Amino acid sequence: LESGSVIVMDCLTGDLIAMAYMPSFDPNSFSDGIGVSEWKWLSADDHVPLRNKTLKGLYPPASTVKPMVAMSFLEAGLDPKATAYCGGGLRVGDRFFRCHARRGHGTVDMNRAIAQSCATYFYYYAQKIGMDKLASLARRPGMGQEFDLPVQSQFYGTVPDPAWKLKKYNEPWRVFDTVNATIGQGYML
Repeated sequence: LESGSVIVMDCLTGDLIAMAYMPSFDPNSFSDGIGVSEWKWLSADDHVPLRNKTLKGLYPPASTVKPMVAMSFLEAGLDPKATAYCGGGLRVGDRFFRCHARRGHGTVDMNRAIAQSCATYFYYYAQKIGMDKLASLARRPGMGQEFDLPVQSQFYGTVPDPAWKLKKYNEPWRVFDTVNATIGQGYML
């Protein structure tokens, strides 16, 4: 692993047990004043060891959101046996959104779509369910929320929806925004 972050929490209480990120730096270097060469090396590193990736790293969650998106589908009344055909992607307007399986997965239901991480299934049903319902369920377990942690200087993720985009960019939500967010891309951080 070249760059990353880990958080260990108590699943029962939500208590934060440990957090770490790599690459990091030795804080002892700063206790008596850091040397010019070490500072240049740390500040020029493209893996950004001076940024606490645990508190300040914002990344697209990618396919890790698919089970949560599937839960929003269920909550909206989608039958888990309902299928979509994956031929390697889905045309949305004038754009083609690819699935990772270039040749497609064939006909998939919810179980198979999650197991095989079929993006096309999620693209298809997210358009029918809508981003407001997806975002509402994503916020319930804490995605995009601010947490009162005993540390300073945190960045917070984003669960986008039409109201968020209008406020942030003064632009309307588009169907391709939903398609991107449903697989943890686009504005989703």
